[in-house]
Amino acid sequence: MSEGKYICLYGGEDIEWIRRFTRAAKDVALEAGIQLEFLYLGKSRQQEEVSRKFIRTIEKENISHSLDWNLSRFFWVRLESMWQSKGKFMSELSQVHVRDDNRKNDVIMQGIVSMLSFGSSDSGWALIEKASGDMSNANGDHMLRSFNEYKDWKLRHNERGFTPALNEYLAGLHKIASRHGTSLMLPATGFLPETVDCAECGRLMEKFVHFRCYSD
Repeated sequence: MSEGKYICLYGGEDIEWIRRFTRAAKDVALEAGIQLEFLYLGKSRQQEEVSRKFIRTIEKENISHSLDWNLSRFFWVRLESMWQSKGKFMSELSQVHVRDDNRKNDVIMQGIVSMLSFGSSDSGWALIEKASGDMSNANGDHMLRSFNEYKDWKLRHNERGFTPALNEYLAGLHKIASRHGTSLMLPATGFLPETVDCAECGRLMEKFVHFRCYSD
């Protein structure tokens, strides 16, 4: 990723949201004078035929770039592997001498939890990152609303930069949101923490056992 360029990773299984979001984001990028490229990543455990259907539509309508199902699947499996390795390591540290809240403050772990939460949902989501490391991420509704209301934070963009201003506006939307439904689906084997903080609001998430059949 070249210096000054932004990349937007996005996914979900709502094609209408995908159309609205990418259209709004492209309009904002043009008005803001930034270079923004898009890559569709689908969701975790997305069925192959469903993934290929979305990829065909995205390519046919020239919406954005996309990853082949095999590469997309590898991305999500690799992310789960990072969760397992990082989580187990931090759990072992906490048993020795490191406080448990270090997991909450670990930037890498926060990013992994956010992405896995997005990947567990059928709804849209987006992550925007710059080569410098500045990053914004949110569920589809909040990200789409932020771009539709760009005029309300355009001045802050000029003052602080694009992603800092976007994060500030997203934080305001989180505060006024009446409710949200965030889930995090993890394999039953391997590292499973006792508690997980919601990637959206920071509150403790409820824990359930979930069985699901992925056959058509």
